[in-house]
Amino acid sequence: MSKNKKTVFINGALGKMGQSVISACKSNSDLEVKYAVDVPVHPYLDDSIYSEKDMKKYKLKDIKYSKAPSKLDVDLIIDFSSPKSSISLAKKAEGFRVPFVTGTTGFNSRQINELKKINYNGVLCIEYEAQVFGWELSEDEILKTNYQFVKDLIK
Repeated sequence: MSKNKKTVFINGALGKMGQSVISACKSNSDLEVKYAVDVPVHPYLDDSIYSEKDMKKYKLKDIKYSKAPSKLDVDLIIDFSSPKSSISLAKKAEGFRVPFVTGTTGFNSRQINELKKINYNGVLCIEYEAQVFGWELSEDEILKTNYQFVKDLIK
């Protein structure tokens, strides 16, 4: 790991996109997953996010899937969850002044208005932007389109 590694909180860690983010972080010497969060009743909570083989190969800490921590002591939050969870986490991120990136889909107009009220420089709600501007992109396309922004954000 690099000396200036950034710590990452992944919300929706057990979903397809959360797993993709975990996979990308494990071989990136600049990023360290600090929290891999999913719903409190998920059967895989408390399991390791990495295999023993990957922990040895990449010299990774044994991080467990967990419920959300009370304090957001990370450098970046990446969210692929539900609109309700995204909004709640975006508000917490604002309070802790942590950059927040979401690829969550399915916001209704009321939820979009809630996101508009979050007036924090650094909060990026990718799906919110896609809906506001009328884009109809898949999560993969949203990630590809915003890859450079996310890369710059974690520097």
